[in-house]
Amino acid sequence: MSTGWIIFALATAGFHIGLFGMFKKAGIEGWKAWVPFYNTWEMVRKMELKSYWFFFQLIPIAGQFVTIWICIKFVEHFGRFSLLHHAATVLVPFIYFPILGFSKNERYAGIPVVKNYSKSSTREWIDAAVFAVVAATIIRTFIFEAYVIPTGSMEKTLLVNDFLFVSKTSYGPRIPILHWHFLLYIIPFQLDLPSHILSGSSFPIKDF
Repeated sequence: MSTGWIIFALATAGFHIGLFGMFKKAGIEGWKAWVPFYNTWEMVRKMELKSYWFFFQLIPIAGQFVTIWICIKFVEHFGRFSLLHHAATVLVPFIYFPILGFSKNERYAGIPVVKNYSKSSTREWIDAAVFAVVAATIIRTFIFEAYVIPTGSMEKTLLVNDFLFVSKTSYGPRIPILHWHFLLYIIPFQLDLPSHILSGSSFPIKDF
C-alpha cells in the first residue's frame, strides 16, 4: 500500500473516531458515526435542520459543500464558532474531531447556544471568502483547470502559449507533491491512475 493510501486510511479513521466521540456527547448512538451518510442524517436530525439539507449532499460536486457545512454546523453546537475552529473542521477534521469527541473540556452545548450566537459583518465576509477558496479548490481539482501550452510539441493542434481548460472528469485530478494537500485532491476509488499523474503531473503542459 502506498504512503498516500496509508495517510488516507488514517485520516478517515481519525475522522470517524472523533465523530464517534462527538455523537456520544450529543446523545446519539456512537455506531451511527461510522455509517456514511447515515451519520450526517443523524447530525441533521439532532440539530433540527430541514431534512432537505441531507438530500442536497447527493448532488454531484455541490454535495461536498453541503457535507462540509453540516459538519461546521455540528461543531457550532459544541459552542465552537471561531474561524479557527471552522478551518480545523474543513482542513484537519481527523485531528480536530477526536479533540471535540474525547477532550473533557469539550461538551455538546446544543441548539440554544447556536441561537444565542450572532456573527459580525466582518466575520460574514471572512466566512464567504473562505468558502470561495474551498469552492475554487474543489472545482479546480475535480471539474476543470486552466492550462497554457509551454512548448511547440503540440503545434499540429495547439500553439505555444495557447490557453485551454482541461476536464478533470476525463483525465482525473492531479495529486500534488505536498502530501498535506492530498485530502483536497485524492479520489479514493480511483485506484489505477497513470504513473505520470501519481508523480504529481497530470498533463505534459503547465498550469497557471
